[in-house]
Amino acid sequence: MFFIIISGALTFSSAVTLAFLALRAPEAYETEHGLQVVHRIPKQRDSTQLSEALAQAR
Repeated sequence: MFFIIISGALTFSSAVTLAFLALRAPEAYETEHGLQVVHRIPKQRDSTQLSEALAQAR
């Protein structure tokens, strides 16, 4: 019984870890010049940069 509980917990933590890594991973696509990697910008940082750019434009 103990081993079933431990293996279930390990399976669940592995699934959570894989989901977290999949959400954080950069996107990549293949072009004529090789593999291009696109890093995602978090929404919070993106909105901060946008407000700074608007302030500078004024």
